[in-house]
Amino acid sequence: MAYKGVNVSAKYATQLSPFEKTLRECPLDSVNILLTLTKNTAQSPKEEKFRKIRLTNAKIKQVIGDVPAAMAALHEMGWVEQEVDGEPCMVLPANVV
Repeated sequence: MAYKGVNVSAKYATQLSPFEKTLRECPLDSVNILLTLTKNTAQSPKEEKFRKIRLTNAKIKQVIGDVPAAMAALHEMGWVEQEVDGEPCMVLPANVV
């Protein structure tokens, strides 16, 4: 079966990017939280509360802070570790959109 204008014998990329590999190492709970954090930041990029993740929050600590792959995914997206008001956080710098 062929589709007009589509080369069905074309080879597709089989290599995963480092970010995709990192996400595949994350538990589903972590991926869901990462999705929510990313969606909130994308929908309201100027809203400061969405550009800071408190790593001391119990739920965040459990599914992000204590999961090396989830922390690596945040780093890949541009988040940086920073202390805010004496508290460890992940912060998305203003120059990252």
